[in-house]
Amino acid sequence: MHDHRLRTHDLRLPPLEPLTADEITGEVVEVTDTGVVPFPTRGGNYEEPWISEPGNVPAFDGVRTDVRPIEITQPEGPSFTVDDHAVAWQKWTLRIGFTPREGLVLHQVAYAGRPIMYRASLAEMYVPYGDPAPTHRFKNVFDQGEYGVGWLANSLTLGSDCVGHIRYFDGVVNDNDGAPVVIPNAVCMHEEDAGIAWKHTDFRTGPENPHGNAWEVHRTVLGSEAVAQRDTDAARARFWKIESATETSALGAPTAYALMPGATVAPMYSPEALFAPRAGFTNHQLWVTAHDEKQRFAAGDYPNQHPGGRGLPSYVEGDRPLEGEDVVVWYTFGAHHIVRPEDWPVMPVSTIGFMLKPSGFFDGNPALDLPATDAHCHGT
Repeated sequence: MHDHRLRTHDLRLPPLEPLTADEITGEVVEVTDTGVVPFPTRGGNYEEPWISEPGNVPAFDGVRTDVRPIEITQPEGPSFTVDDHAVAWQKWTLRIGFTPREGLVLHQVAYAGRPIMYRASLAEMYVPYGDPAPTHRFKNVFDQGEYGVGWLANSLTLGSDCVGHIRYFDGVVNDNDGAPVVIPNAVCMHEEDAGIAWKHTDFRTGPENPHGNAWEVHRTVLGSEAVAQRDTDAARARFWKIESATETSALGAPTAYALMPGATVAPMYSPEALFAPRAGFTNHQLWVTAHDEKQRFAAGDYPNQHPGGRGLPSYVEGDRPLEGEDVVVWYTFGAHHIVRPEDWPVMPVSTIGFMLKPSGFFDGNPALDLPATDAHCHGT
């Protein structure tokens, strides 16, 4: 008689993908064999005690021992105040919100009582895989529209995720039965010194260009949704202003905020790619639409259930006028992840973003009334 039983650690089968399963019954419907996928030759465990094991990648001689603690102290407490979800900090006021799909949402952002924006959120996070291999070519993820960034939020930890005098906000989502689920400490807020606010100015003027060093600013009005589909242009330092139709500054210009693009890249996949029609919002970096409470998500309400064309491409089909109307500004920014050895087995943090800067919103530098900083830090 032969013993056909296998111990768990004897069973070494190559990974099988892609695999299709019935989500209702749990049964495997189809397995596509695209060849043998080799096992890694070395381990990639990145926690103790494995990080010190020979053959692990990358190899370290244990955890560093020369890292000293950084402690941020505010003996008099923070400068912000919180009343439920209403936040006040110096001249700023806003309300903290949270949704299962978007995660953190900011509402009613104002400065010195002057409204700046009614609602700000991350409308979609789209990750198409650029690998044509049979096991990856079909992969593309709408992290918000398909999964929910808020629903997947972590509970944050003091000293690890958040440093300093922290005020936490819980997130409330729903389970599969619709019952409320609380994510403790889903959002943390603290004050951070980003550097010098101002130090001095150097103002020069001059109506001509005799030395070839002058340049001009060209202004284009985006009066309707059809023309308010624009792309960044670093060679021209292109930016966009969101201007008031009724308010002007002391200098006579409309009060405005400028959207200043940061580092970004346009999508590189072909328009004929399988997933391209569902990600039409990536076709332009800037879209502006007339406000409609039902049009909230860049890829549409249900990006995993439509063949394409929903979201922003359909929102602008009516070419609604924008001047003098309540508008929604959509900014799409992207990064291509060209994998490096340093991204394995866990990718380091990568940041990307943009800035909103007042541009004629104030009559001058609004930070001039900040008190001088006391010399209370250590120095050598």
